[in-house]
Amino acid sequence: MGVHYQDKLVSNNYGRKYALVIHSDVNVIASPDTWECNLDPSKSFTISALRKKIDYCLLGSIGDQTRWNKVLPIKINIHIWRLIQDRLLTRCNLDNRGIDIHSKRCPVCDEGLETTQHLFVECSLAKSLWKKISSWWGFTDYPKPLA
Repeated sequence: MGVHYQDKLVSNNYGRKYALVIHSDVNVIASPDTWECNLDPSKSFTISALRKKIDYCLLGSIGDQTRWNKVLPIKINIHIWRLIQDRLLTRCNLDNRGIDIHSKRCPVCDEGLETTQHLFVECSLAKSLWKKISSWWGFTDYPKPLA
């Protein structure tokens, strides 16, 4: 009765932590204590392994490996990455996040909703810029839809 009472007291006071301890697989080994890091197969701690783990936890896995162009400034790399992920702060994305804005329409042309696709491909200003850049570089093609 005393042991059951103590278990109940501990489980009532510590809830989930108690359940984790009771239901975890614990291996006790008779050897000297050592520090091991399970971020890397070598079991030694490195900053790069920690950065990879943090990136994976925060960014998740998006299928394709993120490729950074070392010639470009980091802010350009991040902008392109956010563009590909449709994470730019367009009016539609802000509205989807619950931020109250007066209009989701493009403030430049007022011809459509301000989405990533619209800003970089469909907006009349974007089309004009792409046309000038294409003729300057000798291209005959305009950007394809982002999606």
